[in-house]
Amino acid sequence: MKAIDCEGQVKDSEFISRILIEAIEMVGSENVVQVVTNNAKNCRGAGALVESRYDHIFWTPCTVHSLNLIMQRIGTEVDWVKIQMFVTNHHMSQSIFRTYSKLELLKVN
Repeated sequence: MKAIDCEGQVKDSEFISRILIEAIEMVGSENVVQVVTNNAKNCRGAGALVESRYDHIFWTPCTVHSLNLIMQRIGTEVDWVKIQMFVTNHHMSQSIFRTYSKLELLKVN
């Protein structure tokens, strides 16, 4: 619908909620039932501000962002994931792996 250059802006909850409310008003609040953002604290706060203004609109955290955060956490705490991430992020290790293995590594980032 529109793009906003936020460079140099403080992207706090109030700023983000103003952008969301502008978009909601642009399409008509009666046409909106849900706002989805990532799970950052400022976005959660913006979602709460939108919900407080419109009792029929709900904020939902992005599922993909949630899963990405979980996988990043697992990647830093589980050794086999660290090995997989090393192999998939380095071309030489990928080449060696593919030469000696019939398996395929799936990327978890």
